[in-house]
Amino acid sequence: MDRNPQKPILVMIQGEMPGEKWKIDPTRVTSIGRSVRNKIQLLSPSVSRFHCEIAFSNGLWYISDLNSRKGTLLNGKDVENREVMTPGDVIRISGNLFRFTDEQELEDMAAGVDDWEDSGIDLLQERAVREALEKESGDAVGKKFRALAEWGKRMAKSTAIPLLAVALSFGLSAAILANAQSRAEERKERIERAQNAFDAVMQRIEERGVEDVDHRQLLHELEGIVRRYAPYPQAREAAEQYRAIEAEYFQKGMETTYDHIVREDYGAALNKLTEMDGLVRTPELRDAVRREIGNVEQMEALPAP
Repeated sequence: MDRNPQKPILVMIQGEMPGEKWKIDPTRVTSIGRSVRNKIQLLSPSVSRFHCEIAFSNGLWYISDLNSRKGTLLNGKDVENREVMTPGDVIRISGNLFRFTDEQELEDMAAGVDDWEDSGIDLLQERAVREALEKESGDAVGKKFRALAEWGKRMAKSTAIPLLAVALSFGLSAAILANAQSRAEERKERIERAQNAFDAVMQRIEERGVEDVDHRQLLHELEGIVRRYAPYPQAREAAEQYRAIEAEYFQKGMETTYDHIVREDYGAALNKLTEMDGLVRTPELRDAVRREIGNVEQMEALPAP
C-alpha cells in the first residue's frame, strides 16, 4: 500500500460505531471530537469537544492532539505535538479505536471476508482488527519496558542503592514481559482448541461422507468455530467447509420442500424452508429460500378447489 495515500479512510474498528468509515479529504483538516462542529463526532463524555485533527501537509499525513483531557494515542504512543501517520496505523481516542487505511486495503479484505450475519464488524473482523490491536498492544508494552529501564538507570545514578533500583526496574519489566508471554501462551492454546474443533468436524465428514452426515449439526458446529475463533486460520477453513456443506444442505432441503409442495403439504414445506433460512448464509442461497417462502405462503393462502 502507498505509504501516503491521497484518498485515505478512517475506519472505526472498536467503539461507538464499529465498522463506520470516513473519507479523509487532503485539502481540509479533519477534526474529531464531541462537538457537532467536528467532521467526526464522538459522543463519549471522555472525548474532548475538539479532541484531535488529521491534516495533509508536504506529502505526509499528520495527526495532532488538541490539548484533549484524555489524550490521543497513535499505535499505543501518546501524540504530544503532531505525528506522521502511515496506512495501517491505529488511533485510539478514549474507548474508540480507528484504523488509518485506504479503499484498496478495504477492497482486498472484503474479497476474503465471508458474509456472516451478526458477526460483528463485517469488513474488519478478521485481519484488520487483529493486526491493529496487536500493533497497539505491542507498542504499548515496548513503551512501558523502555520507560522502566530508563527509570532504573536514573535511580541507579541518583540513589545510594543503585543495584536495588536497577533490580526493581528490571523486575517490573520482567513482569510486563511475563504478561505478554502469558497472552502468547493463551493465544497458542486457543489456536490448538480451534484446530481440534475443526479436525473433529472434518473427521466425521471423512468417515461418513458429505451426503450421509447430519448437515444441520455440521453447519451449527462450523459456524460456532467461525464465530469463536475469527482471528485464527481455522476460522477461515471452517468458513470454506461451511460453504461446501451449505450447498449440499440447500440442494437436499429444496428437494424435500418440492416434495411437500407436490403433496400440497404447505405447512411442512414452510417448516423446512424456515429451518433452512436459519442456517443458509450465502446471500444468493438465502434469497432463494426467502423467495420460496413467499411463494409457498401464497399457495397456502389460495382457496381450496
